[in-house]
Amino acid sequence: MATLQLSKIANVLSSETNREIIKILRQKPMTNMEIYTRMKTKIVCRESIFKALKKLVNTGLVEKFYDKKKRVRYRLFHSKYIIDLTKETVEPFQ
Repeated sequence: MATLQLSKIANVLSSETNREIIKILRQKPMTNMEIYTRMKTKIVCRESIFKALKKLVNTGLVEKFYDKKKRVRYRLFHSKYIIDLTKETVEPFQ
């Protein structure tokens, strides 16, 4: 079980764009274009989606993978986490 750093998670979750992407990915794994299509009324620039996805992947909240057609897709690692404020860690809820 991977332990995530609370400060990194808090920083990523402070972005409305990142939180919106997490909400969208709760439905199913998606490509960056599928995510962009669902968010295009809120975000003008596709580059914002790419940057947000990179941050979410780097923090360990989102996984980047290839589907059977060799397309890059993104999915949530877990939907629930346990936050330990004394240790400043975040762990997946089992």
